Amino acid sequence: ETADRGRAIRTTGDLAPAFLLWDQSAKPVSSSSLRGKPYLLNFIFTRCRAAQMCPAATASMVSLSKALQNAGLADKIQLITITFDPAYDSPGVLRAYAASNATDSVNHRFLTGNKQQIRDLMTQYGITTIQADGTIVHNAATLLMNAEGRIQLRLDGPRFNSDDLMPILRKQLLAK
Repeated sequence: ETADRGRAIRTTGDLAPAFLLWDQSAKPVSSSSLRGKPYLLNFIFTRCRAAQMCPAATASMVSLSKALQNAGLADKIQLITITFDPAYDSPGVLRAYAASNATDSVNHRFLTGNKQQIRDLMTQYGITTIQADGTIVHNAATLLMNAEGRIQLRLDGPRFNSDDLMPILRKQLLAK
């Protein structure tokens, strides 16, 4: 098991695993409901104290959201953030977190749900967590799914540069 930690089971070209979670407005969101439009997916938890991890991941998504809006592409892709602390991160907590980080409430959805289902998703994507010193120590990745729900790209780490990602997104979003 130790050798498998952090290694994604699903890789580029694979179909994203099925899920049913709830967004920050307590509305159900399923993997099948996201099909038809590409989406970018990452994992965070709202109480993360490591500035270079979850806050940086959220800031990267906010920056990308602004770049997409400026390019007139915001309505062509969804940004999805899943908590790996569903015991604390209720829809209301996620809604407050989204508001405090000035996220785009239309195109950026924060999801929570059943702990086991989220843990299964994390395993599929190679996201690992360890409870330590009163917090959750974790790795990070952002994944791009195409409109059919297949993994197109994996960016390891919490941060990504919107300027580097925009040409890839532009190509995919304008290909139709």
